[in-house]
Amino acid sequence: MKTPKKLLILATLLAACCIMPALQAQRAGGVGTAASAQRVSRQSASTARQQLNQNKGEDGYIANIDEPFFVELRAAYIKPGGVDVTRFTGGSLSLGWQISELDKLQLEIGYYTSKAISRPYNYTKNFTYNGTAYTLDPVTELPVLDENGQPIPAPAINAPDVMSFTGHKNAEKITMIPVLLSFSAILKIPSFQWLEFRLTPTAGIINVRSGAWDVLASGAYTVPPGQGIVIRNATMSGTRLIVSPDGTMVTAPDAHYTGGGQSRTVFTLGGGFGVTCKLTQRLYLDLGYRYLWTIKAKNTPANSSPWDSVTAWNGMNTHEYTAALGWKF
Repeated sequence: MKTPKKLLILATLLAACCIMPALQAQRAGGVGTAASAQRVSRQSASTARQQLNQNKGEDGYIANIDEPFFVELRAAYIKPGGVDVTRFTGGSLSLGWQISELDKLQLEIGYYTSKAISRPYNYTKNFTYNGTAYTLDPVTELPVLDENGQPIPAPAINAPDVMSFTGHKNAEKITMIPVLLSFSAILKIPSFQWLEFRLTPTAGIINVRSGAWDVLASGAYTVPPGQGIVIRNATMSGTRLIVSPDGTMVTAPDAHYTGGGQSRTVFTLGGGFGVTCKLTQRLYLDLGYRYLWTIKAKNTPANSSPWDSVTAWNGMNTHEYTAALGWKF
C-alpha cells in the first residue's frame, strides 16, 4: 500500500507544478490588463480636461474648434499710393470659418469713401496748326523781302506741336466697395494663450464709383523766335483755339471738360498681418495692416479730357490700417 501512496503524492505534486505557472501567468496578465486600462483611462481624462478648458475659454487659445464660425466688424483707414485720392475711411463686415486652431477663412465686404478732390492741375496736349514759314534775315530776324518789298513767299506748312495748360481739376467723393476672400495662418505663443498672430493673404474684387468731375484750364503756345512761322489756323480735339492777329501765338482760353458719375470693377490681390487679443470667451480684438494692389481699369476720358474721376484712383496700391471686433459662435 505504500507504493500507491507514493505514486499518488508524486502525481499530485506533478499536477501542481503544471497548474501553478498557468495560474501565475493568468494572475499577472489580469494585473497588467487592469494597469493598462487604468493608464488609458487617466490619459483620456487628462485629454478631456484639456479640451474642456479650451472649449470653455478658461486656459485655451482664442480659436475654438467646437465653435468654428466668427463674425468681425472692422474699421479702416486706407491710404492709396500713386493716385489723386489721398485717403479712404469706412468699415467692413466679415463672416469666417475657423478651419482649425492654426488657420481660418473669411469673406469680407466693405464700404469706404474718400474726400472730394480739388487741386491745381498742369498738363500738355497735342494740337495741329497751318501756316507759312518765311525765310528770316539772320541779323534782323525779319522776313527777307523781294524786289517789291514783300516777304519772299514760302510753302504752306501743316505741323503738329504741344501746348501747355494750367488749371484746376475737381471730382466729387469716390466710393470703394471691396469683396475679399482671405486666408489666415495663425501663430500661437503657449505662454500667452490670450494672444495670437496671423499672416493673411487676400484676393477679390473692388468696385469704385465716382460722381461728377471737371477740368478747367487755359493754355498758350508761342512760335519760337527765329523760325519765321506765321500761323493761320490751329485745331485741338475738344478745345477751342484762338490765333493771334500776327500769327505768332495760339491760346486756349477756356479748356473745360466735364463728366458724370462713373463705375469700374477691378481685381485686387495682396496680404497683411495682425495681432488678435482675447477679451472674453467669445469676444476678441484684432489690429492689423493690409496691402492691396489693384489692376488698372480700361478708361477713355470723355471729350478727349486729359483727366477724369477714374484717373483719380485707377491703378492704386492701398495701405490699410484696421481695427476689428470679432465674435465667435
